[in-house]
Formats: sequence, C-alpha cells, structure tokens
Amino acid sequence: MLRTTSVRLTCYTSCTVGLLGTKFIEYWESYVRQRGGKQIVFFTNSQKNLNFYLKRGYEVFDKREIEYNGHKMGSWSLKKVL
Repeated sequence: MLRTTSVRLTCYTSCTVGLLGTKFIEYWESYVRQRGGKQIVFFTNSQKNLNFYLKRGYEVFDKREIEYNGHKMGSWSLKKVL
C-alpha cells in the first residue's frame, strides 16, 4: 500500500536564504527518510528558490506559468529521490 504524507508550508519570504534554507531542507529530508519515505517534493514560484533546490539534487518534473493577483510568474515542481 502506498502511503503519502503531505505537509504544506507557505513562505512569503525566501525559505532558502543561507543556513536557514539548508537546515530547512535537511530537516524535511531527514523527516521523510525516518518515516520510510523514498521521495520528497517541493513547489516554488521563485527563481532563487529553484536554483537552491537544483544545487541540492532536486529535479524539475513540472514547469508552468501561473497568474496570481494579476501577476504572471513561474511555478516549478521539484522532486528528489532519497
């Protein structure tokens, strides 16, 4: 049976700034591994965050342009096999 755990976090400022972002990723990767998870997925609308995830071994599996409050922006879905 496939088990999925979902945690939704919304960051209105960059979650991937310096040491804070690195600790954020390390925590969630460890959390997923400890519970038997084999993959972790993040979504971002920030080019800066996208680059952060890519440097840490994540791969883009979906990219699209979205519109929010009249502003168009990129939206990326990233995953990493643990």
